[in-house]
Amino acid sequence: MEKNMKQVFLLVCSCALLGCTSSVKNNTEINSDDFLLTGHIEGYKPAAEPLIGKIYYEELFTGKPLVKVTEVASGGYFQASIPLGHSQEMNLNVGSRYYTLYALPKGKLHLTLNPDYPDSCEYKGDGADISKELNFYYGFRRTHYSNDFSGMQSDMERLSPNDFKVKREKVLAERLRTIDSLQTARNLSQDIADLIRYHEQLYNGHILLSFADFRRHLGRAKPDNQILQQPTPPDYYTFLQDMPFEKKDAVSLSQYRDMIGSIRLHHRSWTQETRLKTPL
Repeated sequence: MEKNMKQVFLLVCSCALLGCTSSVKNNTEINSDDFLLTGHIEGYKPAAEPLIGKIYYEELFTGKPLVKVTEVASGGYFQASIPLGHSQEMNLNVGSRYYTLYALPKGKLHLTLNPDYPDSCEYKGDGADISKELNFYYGFRRTHYSNDFSGMQSDMERLSPNDFKVKREKVLAERLRTIDSLQTARNLSQDIADLIRYHEQLYNGHILLSFADFRRHLGRAKPDNQILQQPTPPDYYTFLQDMPFEKKDAVSLSQYRDMIGSIRLHHRSWTQETRLKTPL
């Protein structure tokens, strides 16, 4: 069982990581051109301490978090230039607010922020439509969906891995139907709607990997729980084959990079545990 499980998991991991590489190679936007972000805060009143904006992004292959800092000028204007090798979802933090950006190589994106409506943001320029809809959707998620990690321990103690997988399949299906409705209501292009769907698919994969990781640790702490003592079967990991690793646009999402990182960490943890169980 352990040997078969390892072979299955190595296969799906290889598909995922190769998918990441091939997606990048097939992406015509791969280059080393700067992305320029400019912005204006309407009615900005300078304080004693200058207001700082921070742009959060990541290296594509390593997932290394990077931060670009920009100071808001007295007139409420700010700007930042970021060397960019590929389209990438980023986050801008100004004060206590976060805004989603979709940055393009050679792209110029302008944001107008209104302190009277702190959750709103007007986007103009390259990637403006995608930025706007991603920003809207993530706000929609926070308002309408509960934390997927809450109650996970309870699920681990009462659901087998494949029962939990079925539960998550139902959650994902419902969220994809919601995206279909939003696509119609907001008149989204197919590309933007697909990008949002990729986010949900990747996020669901992250949840499933986390469940497998956490239950393994919880099983050691609760040896009397028979559900936790059940091994994670090889077919549990087939959900990785349904991830949009080969989709060119999916590679730009932060959730894509999070998922690749989760696969690497999961495989490393599983390999170390397998070695500990193997007699010398």
